[in-house]
Amino acid sequence: MGIKMIDYLKLICDSLGIQLFYNNNNALVLSTDVKEDVPTLRAYKAFEFCPESVAKAIINYYVGEDDKKSHEEKIMEYLRGDLEPVIFEAYDQNPFFRDAIINNINTEKNYEEDTSLVEYEIITIVSKDFFGKETQYSSKEPLTLSDSSSLLELEVNIKPLDT
Repeated sequence: MGIKMIDYLKLICDSLGIQLFYNNNNALVLSTDVKEDVPTLRAYKAFEFCPESVAKAIINYYVGEDDKKSHEEKIMEYLRGDLEPVIFEAYDQNPFFRDAIINNINTEKNYEEDTSLVEYEIITIVSKDFFGKETQYSSKEPLTLSDSSSLLELEVNIKPLDT
């Protein structure tokens, strides 16, 4: 069993239409730009698996209208734990970046709906044991494989559901 790290910054950027690039630049740990109407965030690789609160602080620092100082402090607090002490300099924020994000939010996009998912109907299920014996199951009956030690192959035939 493994542990999967969640890249919260990427999840948030993807949901807002922000193109995210991680880099090794620990002198300029965050920067933004807009190219061909696509907002771009470049972030130091230490942010790749940062806590969700830090990822939100990064986005709110650039996009939010509330207390930017508290977001900057959250980011700096995280960096002080990950990096050797260095001097950071805040640059003026890019107004085009914020406008592009607001435009993405206001555009009618549903990022939660995944149109690539297709539902399927099971047509047949056939199991084959080590000795070549085949057993066919109907799609309505439950499939129980009590003696799975001799199971060699399970063939499931499907077709897309008519919607």
